[in-house]
Order: sequence, then C-alpha cells, then structure tokens
Amino acid sequence: MSFFDAVLGIVMDLLLKPFSFRVSKSRRIKITTEFRARNHAVILEGLELIQGTPFFQGLDSPGKELLLDNAILILQGKRMVDENNKPLSIHKKFQIALVLAMGSLGLEEGNYYKKLNWVKVYPGTFFSPILGREVRGLSSVRGGLGLSWDDFIYGFKYNDDRYNLGLHEMAHLLMICGYVQITGIRDAWSILASQFIQKHVGKPKEDLGLFRLYALQNIEEFWACCVEQFYEMPQEFAQEHPKIYKATKQKLGY
Repeated sequence: MSFFDAVLGIVMDLLLKPFSFRVSKSRRIKITTEFRARNHAVILEGLELIQGTPFFQGLDSPGKELLLDNAILILQGKRMVDENNKPLSIHKKFQIALVLAMGSLGLEEGNYYKKLNWVKVYPGTFFSPILGREVRGLSSVRGGLGLSWDDFIYGFKYNDDRYNLGLHEMAHLLMICGYVQITGIRDAWSILASQFIQKHVGKPKEDLGLFRLYALQNIEEFWACCVEQFYEMPQEFAQEHPKIYKATKQKLGY
C-alpha cells in the first residue's frame, strides 16, 4: 500500500465515520416505527428492488418484517454519501441498507455491520487508487464500501446472470465485519471451496456450471460468488452444487 493510499484511508475514515450506534431495544422499536410511518414510499421502492429475488419471496411475514427493521437500523447507523461526499437520498440509502440486511438476516441479532464506517456511491465505475484501475465495487478492510449505482441496480434488474454487485460486496462485508470467517479455518465450506477452486482452475468456463470465472480468483471471491447464487438462484445452486449450497446456507445462519 502506498503512502497516498494510507493517507486517503485515514482521511476517509475521519470524514465519514458515523456516530456510535448503541441504542436500547425500546429505542430501536421507536426508530423503526417512526421510519415506517414517515417513509412508506421509500420502503415500497426498496422492496421493489429486491422482491424478484427467490430469497425474499421465500421469507414468511415475520422474516420480511425483521428484514425491514434491520435495514432501517443499518440505515440510521451508517454514513452514506455520493461521489462529492454529499448525503445520499433516503431512497438510495434504504435500498443499500436492505441489501446489507439480507446478508445478516440469518446471523445472530444485532449484526448491523459495526465495522462499516462509510458507504460511497458513484454513478458508474470509479477509479480505485489501491487497485490502480476502474472498479464497480470495493469493500475495504478499513471499513469502507464503494459502489457503482448503475451496477448495483443492474444486479437486481437482471437476477439470472450470476452477477449481483450489491450481494457480492455485502458478502465481503460479512467477512470484514467478522460475522463470517473464511480464511484460516477448516470447516465444511472452506474445504469444499478449496477443492472446487483447485479442481477447476485452468478448465473451460463451461465446466463451472453456475459459477463465473471470477469465482476462481481466490477463496474470498468464491465466497462472494456463492452468496450471490444463494440469494438469487438458490434452486439451481442446490441442484448443481448441493454440498456447497448446504455449507453456504449454514454459514449464513440458515
């Protein structure tokens, strides 16, 4: 990492780090109730984004209510800005929060991505000084998330192309925030993932079935690609790779 990258990370953390979000249960209920009462159109627009996913369609009523409440709490506790560091609209904030809430819904209560300090949204692809190239999304171990809005929306508009930027970066954040462990352990998922990557590196992409070639980059990217398929194409995932599907499901708390 260059000196410029290190300084940039420190500056971003200072500018965008949110206030600590520790509230009582009664306060949480008050926050979610008030938000629901005042932002009916925002909620409907957010649900329209994710309603085509099999995961959301499979939730029962209590599950959908919990998803909404968790999204509201995530939204209240995070700083989300555009490329000019101006606050995002409440509509965009809620859509991003909903996707994050989908990822942590099956995990223990209170997973509001405490290590996520800021979210920055660009109109399209943006340049990463750390990687030295244009990217669609980037999750930083320093607690930052960068997103291309065009690609974020595209991922949910076309949910059968094996690519979803929001879900992909959410999966990385689950690791960064410590809710899911991938590296340095030997559990069922990690063993299956390592075996799959070793078996398919250098093979034709047709042999991958449901997965795209990017999944073979490393075990962290394979995890993110598995999460995409779990939420968007669970039936196909379970049929083609039943063991990996089951292990992914367990890691996500289901």
